[in-house]
Amino acid sequence: MARYYCSGFDITNAFGHGLGEQFRQERKSTGSIVFIPGGAERVEKARNKTVPIFLEHLKNVGIEFEKSILITPDFTKEEAKEAVNHADMLMLLGGNPFRLKELCTELNLLKELQKYKGLMVGLSAGAMFMSKYIIVTPCSEEYPDF
Repeated sequence: MARYYCSGFDITNAFGHGLGEQFRQERKSTGSIVFIPGGAERVEKARNKTVPIFLEHLKNVGIEFEKSILITPDFTKEEAKEAVNHADMLMLLGGNPFRLKELCTELNLLKELQKYKGLMVGLSAGAMFMSKYIIVTPCSEEYPDF
């Protein structure tokens, strides 16, 4: 099991700087990668922008998957659980960590993520989400308070 929690990424080379090499060493196979967006309202952005970008960045460091899955609110609990349990790599995307938790709670994924044994990458909200406690500092109109 390997978990990488990143505050963000280099938009021009997301898995450069040695990170891609670490991923290659940690992953067991390249069957599927599963993306979980930072909340239901982030699904379209993930589908149309974020996931294709990350797949391209992974390809640039020599990592390609046979199948890419984006978990959405339309998934059944069983479909979501199966996708996570059979993933060779999980990416918890950015957004709102509280909305990410809502999505994962609705799909009954919290325990599945906690016991996941493969390569997991959490970016921004995805990194915060896997923490025991989340503290969001006032930094925008979306987060005006602690």
